[in-house]
Amino acid sequence: MTIAYRKSHPLTWARTVIGGEPLNHDFVVMASGVTIGRIKVIAKGLDEGRWGWSFLLGHIDFRYRGVDGDAATKQEAANLVKLWFQEYLETPPLHGGGLGLEPEEWPPDERSMQLRILRVNNPDLHTKIIEGLRAGTIERHLGTGAKFS
Repeated sequence: MTIAYRKSHPLTWARTVIGGEPLNHDFVVMASGVTIGRIKVIAKGLDEGRWGWSFLLGHIDFRYRGVDGDAATKQEAANLVKLWFQEYLETPPLHGGGLGLEPEEWPPDERSMQLRILRVNNPDLHTKIIEGLRAGTIERHLGTGAKFS
C-alpha cells in the first residue's frame, strides 16, 4: 500500500506564540501541518529594523548552504523562506532534502528517521504510521513505548 504524494503544500503564516503570548513582528510558516520557517524583525544591533529569516527543515548536507539570514523587508524574508522550501522539496533525501517524502517525514526528529527507514524496509508499516499521524491516533514524538505491528 502506498500513500499519494501531496504535490502541493499551501503555506500558512501565523504569529509566533511563546508562553501563550503572540509576538509582534514575528511569524512562523507551516506547510501540511509542519512548521517550515520563521521570520521576525531584528530589534537591536547593526541590522535593527531588518527581517531575520530561517528555514527549519533539511539535514546537514542541505543546511550547510545557508538556510537563514536577513532581508530588507518582511516580504523579502518571506520569499526567501518560500524559495528554500521549494529547493528542499526538489532536493533528494540523500542530500538532506525532502524530494518524494511525506510531510510527516520532514521534521528532523526521531519519528522522521523511523519513517524513512520503514519506507524502505517495511512499506506497510510506514503507511500505517503515516495514516495514524494524520488521523491523530499516533504520537509525533517517540518514547511513549508504543509498539507497531
